[in-house]
Amino acid sequence: MDSLDGKAHHLETILAAMDHAVVLYSGGVDSSLVAYLARRVIGERAWAVTLLSPLSPPGEVERARAFAAEARLGLAEIAVDETALPELAANPPHRCYLCRKVRQEVVRRWAAPRGFSLLLDGMNVSDLDDDRPGMRAADEEGVRHPLIEAAFAKADVRDLSRRLGLSGWDRPAQPCLASRFPHRFALDGERLDRVARAEAFLKDLGLEAFRVRHLPYRTAVVAASRPEVLLERRQEILRALGGLGFDFVTVDLEGLVSGSLNRTKEEER
Repeated sequence: MDSLDGKAHHLETILAAMDHAVVLYSGGVDSSLVAYLARRVIGERAWAVTLLSPLSPPGEVERARAFAAEARLGLAEIAVDETALPELAANPPHRCYLCRKVRQEVVRRWAAPRGFSLLLDGMNVSDLDDDRPGMRAADEEGVRHPLIEAAFAKADVRDLSRRLGLSGWDRPAQPCLASRFPHRFALDGERLDRVARAEAFLKDLGLEAFRVRHLPYRTAVVAASRPEVLLERRQEILRALGGLGFDFVTVDLEGLVSGSLNRTKEEER
């Protein structure tokens, strides 16, 4: 038995000790693995809940639905608009904490009448290396992190998902659209839609790992793992993003670095 086999056995043992579970399910590789195994181990008392939010990246809800159908998950969908909370819409440094609180409350309101109280998420030990205010919100309300409990890093999640034949095991991470905005630059429907449509356009160009970061003065900073594509199709990209309302479009010479906008939070402390 290799180390991944041992972790997988531990993960299933953790889930087997539960008589029910509600998985906060985005359709990403982490929550997909937890939802799949919870359904396999616990059965019909395991549900995946997806939130229909303006903060969801383009195509994420559709991918979540497709995987749920493929894996035969019990799936519930709930509409939520986190930006309706003025404090969150102001985009403070603890935005993720506030957002997670809102989301957990919405899911608990769905779960309680059905006799469910145990919430799970897809956080893994690799997430502990980054600033995660959302984890503090989860821990305050007793949300379980079975991947962390079983010592799964991101690479383990992808490896086990591949071994299990789960689609999307190699798909790049897609954090929520709020992560495209520097702290204290307010979130509103127009700006979120502008980013979503810009990212949908770039995906149609064939890019997979990229972000469109929205800065003040209607500035788009495009970060991609294949910046040569951005340069090769520069005029096309300028026209498209300009048509969406961006007055300035530039390329991040550092490339795609997850969490890079967290640096703005550090400067404000």
